[in-house]
Amino acid sequence: MHEFKSNLEMLEARGNIQMTEANEGISITCPRDDGFVAVPGKYAIPVKIDLVAKTDSTNIRLKYGKGVAILNWECNDNELRVHDPVNEKYNNGVVGKGKIPVNEFVHIRWILDHDYMLLLVDGEVRLFRENEPYMKLKAEGIPFPELEVGVASAMGSVVTIKALNVTQWNHADHSSEPLALIIPNKVYVKENESITLESHIFPDTAENKNVTWVSDNKHLAITEQGGGKITIKGVEKGLVQLKGITETGNVSAVCQVMILDPAITYVIDKREPKQKIVVLNSNISGSEFNDCFASDLVLKDISLPNIKIVYADLKNCFFNDMNMRNGLISDANLKGLEINGANISDLKIRNASAKEAPVTFENIKIQNSKIIDSDLSNVDISNCKIEGLRINGILIEELMKSVQK
Repeated sequence: MHEFKSNLEMLEARGNIQMTEANEGISITCPRDDGFVAVPGKYAIPVKIDLVAKTDSTNIRLKYGKGVAILNWECNDNELRVHDPVNEKYNNGVVGKGKIPVNEFVHIRWILDHDYMLLLVDGEVRLFRENEPYMKLKAEGIPFPELEVGVASAMGSVVTIKALNVTQWNHADHSSEPLALIIPNKVYVKENESITLESHIFPDTAENKNVTWVSDNKHLAITEQGGGKITIKGVEKGLVQLKGITETGNVSAVCQVMILDPAITYVIDKREPKQKIVVLNSNISGSEFNDCFASDLVLKDISLPNIKIVYADLKNCFFNDMNMRNGLISDANLKGLEINGANISDLKIRNASAKEAPVTFENIKIQNSKIIDSDLSNVDISNCKIEGLRINGILIEELMKSVQK
């Protein structure tokens, strides 16, 4: 068998796994990490595996032979884990490339060729490696074994498979056009700056590897191409698509190129090694921090009007002497948060709960405030001024007087 196309009913259970039909495909649950669903047949390199799936928490595991690519790994969902398909050897994880959104379908593509390995998520390159252990087989003249392809969850996570396609491109009757790739497939270049990119053609057994690279916009110039190299030059700021066109006119690859303003300082894709940035006595209005890790960040004596913090992990944060007038904290986990010595005039707290631990309000002045549609079971109010306080229209001060009588 050289190809499998999304006939999910043909998937076969292996080991400790539960399979159920879902509206969107097949859901699988593996209590530990010793079960998976397998595609019928076996496949040799070069092979392309395309999976459209989602997880309810952790662990989407794409398997090939003894190898596995793990996204949302339960020990560190930020780290991509990849194991060799022949000897199961673990290769160092890729920091910052393992996380995917929960309960959202993603397209995972795993390509294994004789001279490189590539993993993409929704078109983004998460892994590109050469000199993998399994690649020594070709150098030693040993035929690559046919291996099983499968999908797994782990540690009780639920993975829903929407589509699963496998293509083996090393046999004579395969007539598909080659797949062209640029690594990385998202590139940044400044105006009037030139850079050289490396291209790859998959599979290495393709008879016709002729691909022409073109720009869809005048903002980018292609100054030279050939021999697996493409030299591009930024002409004008903007977002451009660099496309690989086969001899039949089909688009075989797309690379996003962002032409940057030379007057702006950019730090891009620099998770490792760590980059320490010190900005002193400067105006950095309009700056952006996107998809960054900034542990122990210090912001001192600064003005941050109109700041937006979105999808952020702020555990153990400390805000002191802050002006947050008219601010908004939305969809936040504020367990254990302390607000001390704050002016909370016109403060609104809506759609909040304290199921895990009680909330304490101490020495609070909230005259003329309203508490509406709330669960106040077992709330203790003591030593408080209650002139005008009403509950369900009943004046509490008068009620207490009548009780005392």
